[in-house]
Amino acid sequence: MPETSISFERAADYYDETRGYPDGLAPTIASEIAVAGRCKGDELLLEIGVGTGRVALPVAEHVRRVVGVDLAESMLRKLVAKRANRSVDAVRADLLQLPFADDHFDVALSLHVLHLVADWQAALRELARVMSPHGLYVQASDGRRLRVLWDEVNARLPTLQLDLGATHMPTDFPILGGFAAAGPERRLHYTQMTHVPTVLDQLRRRVWSATWTMSDRALGELVTTFEQVVQERYGCIPHALEDTRTFTVRVYRPDR
Repeated sequence: MPETSISFERAADYYDETRGYPDGLAPTIASEIAVAGRCKGDELLLEIGVGTGRVALPVAEHVRRVVGVDLAESMLRKLVAKRANRSVDAVRADLLQLPFADDHFDVALSLHVLHLVADWQAALRELARVMSPHGLYVQASDGRRLRVLWDEVNARLPTLQLDLGATHMPTDFPILGGFAAAGPERRLHYTQMTHVPTVLDQLRRRVWSATWTMSDRALGELVTTFEQVVQERYGCIPHALEDTRTFTVRVYRPDR
């Protein structure tokens, strides 16, 4: 885990371009989250690590109001610029010190953020504090991008273990952080085309947070190994690959 929490301040200008869903999928993902959180339309929902609102904005259609918290002011400015008339508030705050009263939110949501926090267990305790005792915490995750290729890259670079889109946290980390399971896991499978030259370009430009602290030498080794794996598998660097991914939603409640 990082020694200090990682801010995405530097990523605001390219975040939506590199993390978007295929056309038409975002409303479906929002519906999956709303079903898991048992949303009826009158809930106050907190999303931690809200970023530019790629999930919060469509989820806002299912609740009374969304409050999105993030450490990066530049990301929140993007969210405010996009929200139009949706009931979404943007709050700059540290997840370890949320500026809200106890028992305040009906539903909480996170997606690929707690692995960036210096003390994710403390962040979960703080999340539980601001949630209603009967509230639900929806923990969502995107499937690995080009999983087969990254599995092979990791096998060749075992000391690196880089996997774009993966968090390397235990699957049941909310339970380890003081929550209890509150419903079945939900999975949404989808397919998108991934442009391989773009992936290589993004690696070289350090678009992904996993590369931000890597040395130039380690990054060069990563890019070279990725190219080798792709060429061995396909005989060339293909223009694009069909990439099957899974959006997973798990639901918990504060265990108190």
